[in-house]
Amino acid sequence: MMSIAYSPLPNLKVTRFVLSSRSTLFSVLSIGCCSVCSAIYYASILFTVVLLSEIISYFLYIQKYLQIKIAKRIL
Repeated sequence: MMSIAYSPLPNLKVTRFVLSSRSTLFSVLSIGCCSVCSAIYYASILFTVVLLSEIISYFLYIQKYLQIKIAKRIL
């Protein structure tokens, strides 16, 4: 069931869902939304970890390159 709630601001309607025990479709949709949101959350954590590891490996590569360049200059 869906009801319309009016806000104190003019010309602004807020839609509010009222859950009942018979509203299985909405509960299934909310469970699906929660699983999608958690999947997006874990994917963003994984992306952040991969991105940080790539940045660290890039800086290690630069450090090794600079060490070789300095060693060649000394020799």
